[in-house]
Amino acid sequence: LNNRFFCSNPCNLWRIKPPIVDSIKLSKKSKNPVYNLKPPIGILAPQFMISRETIDDIKNRMDIVDVISDFITLKRSGQNYKALSPFNNEKTPSFYVVPAKGIFKDFSSGKGGDAITFVMEHEGMSYTEALRYLAQKYGIELKETVAAKEELEALSARDSLYI
Repeated sequence: LNNRFFCSNPCNLWRIKPPIVDSIKLSKKSKNPVYNLKPPIGILAPQFMISRETIDDIKNRMDIVDVISDFITLKRSGQNYKALSPFNNEKTPSFYVVPAKGIFKDFSSGKGGDAITFVMEHEGMSYTEALRYLAQKYGIELKETVAAKEELEALSARDSLYI
């Protein structure tokens, strides 16, 4: 969840204490106030999690060729597709999409992955933003839940093992 919220009353997002308003700007398009918020000290902002079933549904429905062809022009090369790299300027194609495996590989930049990774890399989105984009593209309803305190502690304990 970003620190920027588009809402009329930012205090509704926190149940215990209102947030500290860092700055307020007017949105360019709608002229609504945009609150740049900091959570109150000692209080964590609510963490919204997309359900595993929704993520699996998005992964099963998406077609990597369809997703990537929204951003760049792909040319068929046998069973696969190739294109100029969207990440570097080049003259010969080094960007390959393998629909049978559902992956892409850019040999000029070394980037690779699935359709979610491509949207993240190309558009500069986070994982959840990329999932929201793909869910909207394929008409999938997102099922989100507010993470319980135990889940957040388990996630932070698991993440601390990698530090």
